[in-house]
Amino acid sequence: MANGSWLVSGGLDSTYYSTNTQEYTEGNAFKHGHDLPLAVHEHCIVRLDDTRYFLAGGMSDLDTQ
Repeated sequence: MANGSWLVSGGLDSTYYSTNTQEYTEGNAFKHGHDLPLAVHEHCIVRLDDTRYFLAGGMSDLDTQ
């Protein structure tokens, strides 16, 4: 991600189920990114370098089963 860009990942949909989607900003528009391997919410993503990110914590719908 370039400086000043945003990455939005996971979260809850309108029915309170976790999502695995990612979006990022490119200029003034949001674009769809690669899906996460697992639907999560309440997590944190940290940029490690130009190509790698670290996802920490969070919960998935699997946590309630």
